[in-house]
Amino acid sequence: MPLLLISPPASEPVSLAEAKAHLRLTLSDDASRPAASLPADLEPMAEAEHDGWMRHRARNGWSWAATRDDAAKHHPSMLPYAHLPEQEKHKDRSNVRHYPEFAARAGYRIVPLG
Repeated sequence: MPLLLISPPASEPVSLAEAKAHLRLTLSDDASRPAASLPADLEPMAEAEHDGWMRHRARNGWSWAATRDDAAKHHPSMLPYAHLPEQEKHKDRSNVRHYPEFAARAGYRIVPLG
C-alpha cells in the first residue's frame, strides 16, 4: 500500500443530527416506543464510525504509521475507510452492529424518528 499523507477534516462532514435525520433513527429512554432495526447496509455507518474514531485520534495527536506505536501515537488504521484492509473494516461494522447494546447500557434504545 502506498503511503498517504492525510489530515483530519476541518469540520465533521455530517453532524450527528444530520445522520439521525437521514437514518430516521434517534435515541429514547421511553420503553413504550418500539425499537428500530439498523439498516441492512452498514457500510455508510461503518465508514462514519471509522471517521469518528480517526477524528478523535487525530485531535489527540495520533497519526498514520505502518506499525502501531502507542508511545509515539502512531497507528496503521489512521487511513480513510476506503483504504483500510477488510479485517479493519470488519471492526467498524461490528461496532455499528452493537449500537443497540451500547445505547441500552446507557439507558436508551434506538427508535424510529417521529
